[in-house]
Amino acid sequence: MPKAALKTITNRVDETLPEDPDKLLLLVCGHWRKARAEHELALAVHKLALLENPDLDFDEIEAYRRMKDTEERFQLPYDCVPETIVGAAEMLRIAATILSHPNVDVVRMGEGPILDLVKLVADGLDRIEARRRR
Repeated sequence: MPKAALKTITNRVDETLPEDPDKLLLLVCGHWRKARAEHELALAVHKLALLENPDLDFDEIEAYRRMKDTEERFQLPYDCVPETIVGAAEMLRIAATILSHPNVDVVRMGEGPILDLVKLVADGLDRIEARRRR
């Protein structure tokens, strides 16, 4: 069953690079969600395998690296400012997902990709509101 869920996530990630900035942003968000799902699946499989062999090492870190590499795209100075409400909402969902997960890395509040994501979304919402008022 997890493979079916992963296949569904994988099929939703379009590999073409669109011209619209928010479509590209949503593509990056899709890649992040795919890498996160693959990493969580690998962790679950590892935990299950630990029941049979408690000395087993966890060596699947490729999905984790892809997820972290994608998070770097959201950090400033990259220009991942959303141009639509849909893009802003997706970035907020990613920030909420990151914030809701127990963080084993030592990242202080006010540092890292989470704060940058929130700032970029705030800037994007300001732009959207300004265009709406015109």
